[in-house]
Formats: sequence, structure tokens, C-alpha cells
Amino acid sequence: MNFLCPSCRTPLPPPGANQTAGCTQCGVVVDLTGIDTAPGQARLWPQIDLASETLGGFKLDRTLGAGGMGAVYAATGPTGAQVAVKVLSPLLAAEPGLRERFRREAHALRAINHKGVVRILDEGEERGFCWYAMERIDGADLREVLKKGRMSTVDAEKLARALLEALVAVHDAGLVHRDIKPGNILLAADGPKLCDFGIARFDGQSTLTESAAILGSLRYMAPEQRWGKSGPLSDLYGIGVVLHEALYGGVPGEVATEGKVPEWMTDFVTLMVSARAEDRPNSARAALKVLAIYKSRRRRIVLTALGMLVFSGLIAGGALYGPSMRRAKEVELPPPPPVRVAPVVLEVADAGAVVEVEVFDAGIPVVEVVVPPPPKPAVKTAPPKGKSKKPSKLAPPKGG
Repeated sequence: MNFLCPSCRTPLPPPGANQTAGCTQCGVVVDLTGIDTAPGQARLWPQIDLASETLGGFKLDRTLGAGGMGAVYAATGPTGAQVAVKVLSPLLAAEPGLRERFRREAHALRAINHKGVVRILDEGEERGFCWYAMERIDGADLREVLKKGRMSTVDAEKLARALLEALVAVHDAGLVHRDIKPGNILLAADGPKLCDFGIARFDGQSTLTESAAILGSLRYMAPEQRWGKSGPLSDLYGIGVVLHEALYGGVPGEVATEGKVPEWMTDFVTLMVSARAEDRPNSARAALKVLAIYKSRRRRIVLTALGMLVFSGLIAGGALYGPSMRRAKEVELPPPPPVRVAPVVLEVADAGAVVEVEVFDAGIPVVEVVVPPPPKPAVKTAPPKGKSKKPSKLAPPKGG
């Protein structure tokens, strides 16, 4: 059993006579007997590396990651299945109430059967270590993907829908994730999956050991959560911050909402990261509906144009239809929500092509206008040889 530095995860040297070990990488002094402080230096409990050991019949092969809540190991199950095992940090497990809540949460998560939530296979406590085994996802997490660049609006919308649908199942089970961030969103072949849940249940209890549980996650926390209160709306805030980072390259306050992102998506993200919980959608289900409503503001008018001159003339005339229109069909829409109206955006293609006009005005009906193609020019044909051309009926008679 090896000890790792709780700050930089470097293996610690053997302890001295006073049972402390100084990290050779970052210089932190780690107290192997408990928590203590010394003037000018922090003395902390170390993380424990359980690689090559066994818990509940699961052989822990190697460490996949570690954080304030504990460590996750790649493991092999009793039947040879490849799984992941989460082990609660010994620092947190030292509190009996926290161990019980960890066990209850693992038991509740086993009852959630949703493709957007990592499945819990087994849980237990052995030799003072609290653990649970879960399905292993070999895909990268969202953090690794975002290092390569921003997401498109289409991909961000799909991500938002998948996460909100997963949160509906989580919240219906009486749980709150409490730690939604890119590193806790695994990108599996069948879609994103939430993992690494916080240990607090949404049962009216105050959160415990908040500083340990949220280590490194402050940028994604709702304002009320920083004061020790968390609920379903705190998870919505976390999704909003994740979307903000995916679309704009950083969290709110660090980067502006600039770039080629439609206004309806910007408005949705802004709503999700509202500082006051009461200003956000009141549930994950409501957030899904709001997302659909905001997207529905994007109306399209498709024109089959005579050409650039005709289309430009229609715009200059102040209307999108006129005498040359063959048919116009008005489509009734449900009344829009009271949202800010953005300017009309026109996308013009080459002459003779289909032109899409994107209208973000929430107060007008959709009008589909089809303009007839230009008339084909008359084709002159020569008269047959040997035959005289008959006079036109409209021509005056000779000599008249």
C-alpha cells in the first residue's frame, strides 16, 4: 500500500520518526497519523493507493483518477468483467454519518436505470474503505474533448438535452449530483453519461465536508451551493456553466458570450446560470421545455428566388412578397413566450438558388413564399424548306 501526496498525487517517501513525509514534488508536509497544522506549513492526510488490492471481490488494477472525494480504479469483477470502482477518501470515511450517506447514495443510484447515468453494480464497506463498483466507460470525458476546441451549437444542444434528461431521472430518485463539470461527464458511444456523484442526498440535510467535496469545482458551483445549500436547481446551474464553456471556451465571468452562437442558445445558457435559483427553470423537465421554446424562435422562410435582383428588390421594397408571388401559405404558431426580439438576419445565396431567411422575431407568423421561376424565352424556328411562310393572321393584307 503506497501513499500519495494529497496535493499533487506524487508517491510519498517513507515517513520520518514523527510519522510525517515531505512531498518531493510540491513540498507539502503530510501527517500520516491524522490531521494537524504546524505554523507556516499544512499537514494533511495522504491519499491511499489501493492498486493491486481487492475490495468486495473486485481486483483494483490501476488508478483512473483521484480527487477530493476519493479515487476511481479500473478493476476486474469476479466474473472477469471490466468495471470501475470508486473508493471514498479515508478523510471523509472517518466520519460515520458520511459513510452512511455514501452507502445510501450508492444504493439509491443502483435503482436508477437511465442511459445518461453511469450504472452502479455493487457497493460495500471493507477494511474501513467505502466503495461502489460501476460500469466502466472507455470513452473520454468532456474535459478532454473541450481541450481540442469549442462545441458547435448542434452538439451543445444535444449535450444539453441528454444531461437534462439524465437529471430528470436523478432528481426523481431524490438525489442531487452537486458536482456537474466536464470531468464528470463521460462521452460513451451511446451518449454522455453523468458520473462521480456528490455524497449528499436531497433530503433537506445540510451538506457535510463541503470543502473536501467541492475541491476544484468552485467554478461550476451555483452561488447558493457555495453557502452550503444545494438542490436540483444547483445542478441546472452546473449544466449552464458546462454549456457556457463548451460554446464560448470558458466559464461565465472569464470569457464573454461572443462567437457564432445563435441568440436563442445564448439566452438559454444565460437563463441557466442565473445567480438567483428562482430565476432558473424550476426543474430539469422545465429546462427541457424552455430549451425547446427558445429554439422554436428560430423561424425560417424559404424563398425560391428569380435571382439576386428580384430578391434584392423584394427586400428594398420592404416586403418578402409581391405581385410576382405564386402562392403564400401562412402557418399558425402557438403564442411565443415574452422574450427579447432580436433583429432579422438574412442569409443570401447565389442567384437561382434557395435562400433561407432566418427570422428571430418572436411576434410574427411564419410565411412560406414561393416565387415562380422566370419565363422561358421563346424559341424561333426556321420554316421548312420548299414551303412559303404563311402570313400571320395579325399582319395587314398586302395592298391594303
